[in-house]
Amino acid sequence: MNKTLKIARREYVVSVRSKMFLISVLLMPLFIAGIAILPAILAKKAMKGDGGQKKTIAIIDMTGQLYPQLEKTFAEMGKGRGSYVLEEIAASTETLNDKQKELNERIENRQLDAYVVIGKNVVTSPVQYKDSPDHKIRYYCRNVGDIAQSERIKGAIRRAVINVRLEKAGINPEKTAKASRNIAIDDMEVKGGTAKKSQKMSNIFGAFAFMMLLFMALQLTAQGLLHGVIEEKNSRVIEVLLSSVSPKELMIGKILGLGAVGLTVVLLWSIVGYSAARARDINIASLPNVGFFVLFFLLGYAFFGIIMSAAGSVCNSEKEAQQMMMPVMLLLVIPLVVWFYIAQRPDGTLAKILSVIPFTVPMVMMLRIALQMPPAAEIALSIVIMLVSIPVALWAATRIFRTGILMYGKRPRLKEIVRWVRYK
Repeated sequence: MNKTLKIARREYVVSVRSKMFLISVLLMPLFIAGIAILPAILAKKAMKGDGGQKKTIAIIDMTGQLYPQLEKTFAEMGKGRGSYVLEEIAASTETLNDKQKELNERIENRQLDAYVVIGKNVVTSPVQYKDSPDHKIRYYCRNVGDIAQSERIKGAIRRAVINVRLEKAGINPEKTAKASRNIAIDDMEVKGGTAKKSQKMSNIFGAFAFMMLLFMALQLTAQGLLHGVIEEKNSRVIEVLLSSVSPKELMIGKILGLGAVGLTVVLLWSIVGYSAARARDINIASLPNVGFFVLFFLLGYAFFGIIMSAAGSVCNSEKEAQQMMMPVMLLLVIPLVVWFYIAQRPDGTLAKILSVIPFTVPMVMMLRIALQMPPAAEIALSIVIMLVSIPVALWAATRIFRTGILMYGKRPRLKEIVRWVRYK
């Protein structure tokens, strides 16, 4: 055990002093914050519009009834979101194509931002027939990517059509608008016999943050272990180490050392993430969640680390290792693919099945715990499954490691690796 701890200490010290560790600790949180925060800021800015910039929109109103209402609606909508200049274009069924060609040219020449063609039966017809231009409204623009702008314009047109229909039915549109204002309903969450106001999106994405952090930690530390074994094997350093320690001591020492590195990185990332969340008054963590996170990280890392070290011992290059580990990594990615479905059904059949498969237990159980605490029996079962799987994996991996670590040249086939496991 003393030799194992010495190897673990060496792995930890060498790793934390490396440039890659510093990059992971310092730059990764900044990168994650950038991809998480910057798009939200830019999207919010885009939703606010272009300030005081005017948008010129041409209207071909084939109904002959909507244009006055459109002017009123666009004038109200433009307050605080930039102004809109409407231009009425008179057209008949015979001249419509020619008018549209002219408007298309004006859009190409940047003399016009968009134009709308309103079919003549839009107000009177309750249905917009797909193949009938007389029953449809078509919006033409230069930039289809400006979704926020197009939705505002479409919303104004919809309101104008509804208001005209209400007026024709003898209903006051203003009274209807007041009566149909949005009614807020608070979501209340019941936990532990008490109710409190729910932070639904914070809960969901907080749970995702736990799962994503666990995924990154498992991937980085296990992949680091894989690459480290291959590097030492190719440089023949492993042969020197095996002259003084057993293959099992060497493998366990590496797993413990790089596991400690992973915990260090996760701790620093967690401090940064939690501080940022609290700064925005978002509570994404609680003491039980943190405890379970550490537990499932240790269980998951031990399981995947053992597999990665065994894979590294039988491969001669990182390319070979990546090919061998592809199925394992795909299993690790499954929770990321189905996380939103599980978030909506944390007690569903799929969530329960993935909670008993060793490859998916750590991330799925962490997601379920962060969202809605599962029954104690299910948590205990998942922990027991991992505690049983780890020694089994260690037993098989040790037998593979002791043979594969000293073999060079052609990568062994699966049948040969199975024989190594059977050797006494």
